[in-house]
Amino acid sequence: MKNGMMTHAKKLMMRMKIKNELARQCLGEIIGTFVLLLFGCSGAAQVKTGRDMKGQFLSANLSFAVGVMSAMYLCMGVSGAHLNPAVSLSFCVLGDLPWKKLLPYSLSQVLGAYLASAVVFVMYYDAIMNYGGGVLTVFGPNETASIFATYPTEGVSLQTNIFDQVSK
Repeated sequence: MKNGMMTHAKKLMMRMKIKNELARQCLGEIIGTFVLLLFGCSGAAQVKTGRDMKGQFLSANLSFAVGVMSAMYLCMGVSGAHLNPAVSLSFCVLGDLPWKKLLPYSLSQVLGAYLASAVVFVMYYDAIMNYGGGVLTVFGPNETASIFATYPTEGVSLQTNIFDQVSK
């Protein structure tokens, strides 16, 4: 009986397997980027909306670290765990990823990022609205956009901001 169930389970797994390699790799990038940003943005949202009472800067950084580690373990064997279009572009330039895969990888990574950000926004909706007073802003004392993105600091030149982003 047990052996028959194993055979049935194996057959089911073989039928469910995605046979197209690029589709598997893109799905890996979507899931990996989703996991990375789900952990990271959730940590950032917790710290921001908790007004540093429910975590500090280190908490947000550690949540991104756990997110990267989890995403790498999750999709490294399927897609290489690029998790970022800039990394995929670098692999193309170095010849380790065919150029024809750059666009599908990049779109998959962006989709995973948007899906994770949407989930975090829904999970923390009440906290975000409470923190921002019902207003979503990019600048000011109660801005909430930094949960999902980085923005230049006031008083910093354009050249310094460009150098900051390119050198990361």
